[in-house]
Amino acid sequence: DDCYELTLLRQFRDGWLALQPSGEKLIREYYRVAPLIVDALSVSEERNAIYQDIWNCYIVPCVKLIEQNDYQACCELYQNMVRNLKKTILKEN
Repeated sequence: DDCYELTLLRQFRDGWLALQPSGEKLIREYYRVAPLIVDALSVSEERNAIYQDIWNCYIVPCVKLIEQNDYQACCELYQNMVRNLKKTILKEN
């Protein structure tokens, strides 16, 4: 829970993202959907593969973007992740 990647992502969320015009809205949406996604994945037989995909396709690239100070690209990738997970895991449009 306190690994380097998650700590860096939290700093990004609470620092840069929170100060953006749409930042608070994105953060509220995260707190709304994250528990729903985790709950849905907890009963999925594919959860390990899905978590690995999230790590490889979103978490690691976002961390690299933050390290490069490319916060906007990280934000866009994060938004893509949320849209994708809402659609595939939660079956939301």
